[in-house]
Amino acid sequence: MVEGRNRHGEHSPPRFSRWWVGAVSRLMLTPELREAFLGDLDEDFRQRVAMDPRRARASYRLDAWRSTAALIRRPARSITTASQAGEPAMSLFLEDLRLAANNLMRAPGFSLIVVLTLALGIGSVTAVYTLVDGVVLRPLPFDDPESLVAVWGIDAKTGAGRFTSSYPDFEDFRDRSKSFERLAAAQAFPANVAGIQERPSRLTVGRISHDLFDVLGTDVLVGRELEPTDDVRGAEPVVVIAESIWRRELGGGEGGDEGGGGSGDEDDRAAVLGRTLTIDGIAHTLVGVVRNPQYPQEAEIFTALELQPGTEHRGQHSFAVIGRLAPEVSALTATADLARIAAQLGEEHGGENLSLSARVEPLHESMVGSLRQPLTLLLGAAAFVLLIACANISNLLLHRAARRSREVATRAALGASTGQLLRQFLAEAVWLVSGGGALGFVVAWLGKEIQLQRIPTTLPRAEEVALDGRILGFGVALTCVVACAFAIMPLIEVARRDLFAQLGAGARTQGATSRRQTLRRGLVVAEVSLAVVLVVGAGLMIRTMQRLADVDPGFVADHTVVMPLQLQTPFVSKEWPQTVEFFDRLNERIAALPGVAGVAVAYQDPSDPGWESSFTIEGEPEPEEGQRPEVGWRPVGLNYFRTLGIPLLQGRTFEPSDDSENAGVVIVNQAFLARHLPDEPEPVGRLINKGSWWLPEIQQLRIIGVVGDVKFSGRDLSAQPAFYFSHRQFPVPQMKVVVRTAGEPTAREPLAIADALRQAVWEIDPELPIGPITTLQEKMASTLAYRSFLTQLLSFFGASALFLSALGLYGVLAYSMSQRTREIGLRVALGAQRPDVIHLVMSQGLKLTVVGLVLGLGGAWAMTRYLQSVLFGVDRSDPLTLLSVVGVLLAVSLLAAWVPTQRALRIEPTRALQEE
Repeated sequence: MVEGRNRHGEHSPPRFSRWWVGAVSRLMLTPELREAFLGDLDEDFRQRVAMDPRRARASYRLDAWRSTAALIRRPARSITTASQAGEPAMSLFLEDLRLAANNLMRAPGFSLIVVLTLALGIGSVTAVYTLVDGVVLRPLPFDDPESLVAVWGIDAKTGAGRFTSSYPDFEDFRDRSKSFERLAAAQAFPANVAGIQERPSRLTVGRISHDLFDVLGTDVLVGRELEPTDDVRGAEPVVVIAESIWRRELGGGEGGDEGGGGSGDEDDRAAVLGRTLTIDGIAHTLVGVVRNPQYPQEAEIFTALELQPGTEHRGQHSFAVIGRLAPEVSALTATADLARIAAQLGEEHGGENLSLSARVEPLHESMVGSLRQPLTLLLGAAAFVLLIACANISNLLLHRAARRSREVATRAALGASTGQLLRQFLAEAVWLVSGGGALGFVVAWLGKEIQLQRIPTTLPRAEEVALDGRILGFGVALTCVVACAFAIMPLIEVARRDLFAQLGAGARTQGATSRRQTLRRGLVVAEVSLAVVLVVGAGLMIRTMQRLADVDPGFVADHTVVMPLQLQTPFVSKEWPQTVEFFDRLNERIAALPGVAGVAVAYQDPSDPGWESSFTIEGEPEPEEGQRPEVGWRPVGLNYFRTLGIPLLQGRTFEPSDDSENAGVVIVNQAFLARHLPDEPEPVGRLINKGSWWLPEIQQLRIIGVVGDVKFSGRDLSAQPAFYFSHRQFPVPQMKVVVRTAGEPTAREPLAIADALRQAVWEIDPELPIGPITTLQEKMASTLAYRSFLTQLLSFFGASALFLSALGLYGVLAYSMSQRTREIGLRVALGAQRPDVIHLVMSQGLKLTVVGLVLGLGGAWAMTRYLQSVLFGVDRSDPLTLLSVVGVLLAVSLLAAWVPTQRALRIEPTRALQEE
């Protein structure tokens, strides 16, 4: 056949252009207008063919695309008048919106349900995305953040672990490595600071190497940053503060520009320089203000790395090391470089350096990498809720479209085109989506505020969680996607119907076809299966929290408060007698307060992990070089074990005579014996050789007692070996006072004693800052804050999914029963009893639920593997959780089917048989 000719040898228009223009005109025009429209195009084509067939085909293509573009821009009316024929597209769109608003106002219940459902879905996803964006997705607030890396110590043999560095190791890495532009060290610690607020206060201070601000790219606003000469022992103590504390506490920049005021403000801005800040009893001169470095986290005051006693030892790992990679150097290359240097340090210094290597990873990954999976899981859970909401709304719109079939058919008979009808449904979707999206932003803002109240304080970058332009853009894009997702099926449903056939159809033929019923039921099955995944996840987290609550931490936390103190004395041995005397006097005063059942001091409370140092056991084989075991060291005062209810299993506890003038003594826990002296029947009396930490006068410690294990780092971790030594023997100026009260638990107890505790301290030292007084229960809860946060959000999403899926099931059953009224009436007339009717309705709901359960349990098995890292004492196939979920879903489905069942039971056979 010759190209461009039909089977009769006649020239024909291009096939694709003919099909395209026919499809668009079928959608946008009535049959009469469509026939005239296509006829004009065909007539023009025939006239051109007579002159030039090839050019005729090209002209037809051009006319077809121009005509269809005009149709889309300004759709034709089915019922036209002279004034309407040239009506602009915007006027038509506004008219469609007006008619859609009127239709929705006539169905307020339907409109309200759709808007609220949509708001819940969009708001939930946007709120969680706000958290994920602020913590994980947003780049770090530093110059060229991709080149910033963190340096971690690892086990040289296994590659495991994540250790901070000693200061000597940091210096060697900095001086020998060629992989970094700069390398810096930092350490954050709470300190007593005078000169910032009206009275001395406890603030977080960053002890940093002089080049940290250069590594981060931090701008200097006033004065100067730290210099190399500040970073040596014996230098004049200086301090640099962050812009935030300068503006908040010192009135910095008032009336000036944000970045650096004009010349009239220079004197005011420089007035802060030279101010004296006293940090832990040492006067520092303020030499500069820098833009908020945001590293170390929470630090707003920065001092140079003046070496303190003990930090010169390579076994003292307490400094975080970060650096900026040199150009064209990757993290893998830098890791290999530092591993080589670490091996050299092992050969040169032996000891612990033999067992250590190093790893380099991006700073962003180091800070938030462990959070990416659980936060993404939360975002997925919120997306599931949105999917369920979309499925629910699709069902509602399908139901509404079916009920309006006669109305649509009537409008079509009066001349409305299919395109005009589709536009009307689309206009209704625009109103619903706009309302749901706007309300969704309110839900997202409320959700963000609730998250910030419940978010763990240890979560990095929590201060960057905010609703900004990025989040609003995400919400708008999400709203548009949702509009397309739930509006497309009702639009297709209308487009596929034989609308004119509806006019002659009675009530019996207006019901849904088998295909439409299958679609609605499929949406409900999808809702139930997604709800199962969320409810299983929430159930596993709830079970985890229950298991953790049942774990015995090894001490009694009820009615116990913790008050942190830091004496304003330098950390040198000549001040130790005054340290002991202060805490002895304070213990006496607090013990005399009404309602106090016990008081003790300790460097760490039982919820703190403590610090580790090496040791050897006298009489045991000497470990290989670099393989000395380490154990947690915990300075405690008199009555510590009795106050916290830690049982004494062997020997004795500390006595007043266990001081620095007498032989060293130590108390060990059961975990220490199990790991290091498993076959020792009488551990009391064994000698321990301590590592290279302070007080060299005492090198050996005799075991005087054995106490029960305490889960220092959290209930989810096994008890670790620990040494307790006497605070009187190794005095530490930074201690926590632990007070046990005897009152009954009330809303104010035990914190009701906080004012009396502060007064007892200030009677001895009126200028001594006191840290936040908290209950031990609160501190224990903080170790579970992250899991609790996940549990609360997953529970909320699971409950939302259950509610929405129940609503969807109810809607399908209610609609199904309304379409089967005549059938049920006929069954009753033929002798069907109430149990038969109940079975008819309930079995339909249960079938959908069972199918959704089966699919959902399979999906839950696949998805909950991402929860495995945060589960405790519960496997992801926990039978109790799965059975509970099955029971809850079945109960919810029966409840959702109850109302349709009651309606079916009230059907009167005679009236049902008379209905058309």
